[in-house]
Amino acid sequence: MSKIAESQRSFIYLELDELYFNSNLLEPQKQSIYQEFKLFLEGVNDTSLLTEITDSIFELGVSEEDPFPNLLTLKNQLSDKQLMLKL
Repeated sequence: MSKIAESQRSFIYLELDELYFNSNLLEPQKQSIYQEFKLFLEGVNDTSLLTEITDSIFELGVSEEDPFPNLLTLKNQLSDKQLMLKL
């Protein structure tokens, strides 16, 4: 994995941590969402997709409602996009 991808992933983890701690969900729900998104993120090595993930997380963070539950929707959308890129 490139140093750029590692750096991007580290930054995304910081953003995820912030969303996690600001979320109003119950702890078990937050942990489940976090683990699922983290597992997905570990499989992403494309720097352009990591940039898109970062941008999407920022967009989630500016909403007035709790953005944390929307991470699963984001993960599913990005997983579909990642599959399309492999074809």
